[in-house]
Amino acid sequence: MSVTDFWRRWHISLSSWFREYVYIPLGGNRVSTKKHIRNLLIVWMLTGLWHGASLNFILWGLYYGIWLILEKYVLGDFLRKHRIAGRIYTLMIVVLGWMLFAITDFKALGMYLRAMFGMGAGAADHRSFAYLMSYGIVLLAGAVCSAGWPGKQLGTLYRKHERILAGILAAAFVLCLASLAYDSFNPFLYFRF
Repeated sequence: MSVTDFWRRWHISLSSWFREYVYIPLGGNRVSTKKHIRNLLIVWMLTGLWHGASLNFILWGLYYGIWLILEKYVLGDFLRKHRIAGRIYTLMIVVLGWMLFAITDFKALGMYLRAMFGMGAGAADHRSFAYLMSYGIVLLAGAVCSAGWPGKQLGTLYRKHERILAGILAAAFVLCLASLAYDSFNPFLYFRF
């Protein structure tokens, strides 16, 4: 897994539009390395602008452009050989990217980043442990399910015990909805646009 793989799967229609109408007309990857890097940076800067005419969106686009360039020219072989490291790396890059996307105040962003990495005033906050306890099972379930093999196992299990598993999945869905309803006010991110 890599950031490149993430973006191939995340926003397919937007990615296709930028590929067809910006990246390929610029020459795509059939140009020199310098021009290829330029093309990627232009596309990702425009992707950021597409989300909003704010500095954080432009930086968000350039952030992903730089990571995609690093994967293409530096990290690609390593990520293909070390799949678990690739998954951890991708998760970290994407989480940091969403912070850059969502937080428009750079002072607040700096505080969040320092707290995430154990520095600053928020690092010793007792709520960090409470969040880990509250969402640790979700993080663990996400890590296990992203590995690929649980899906295959569930498919086999589903064919054998269709009704039981459907009931378990429906109950899990209801619990997820209850968890969302219980959480404090958290408006949908795209309502800002």
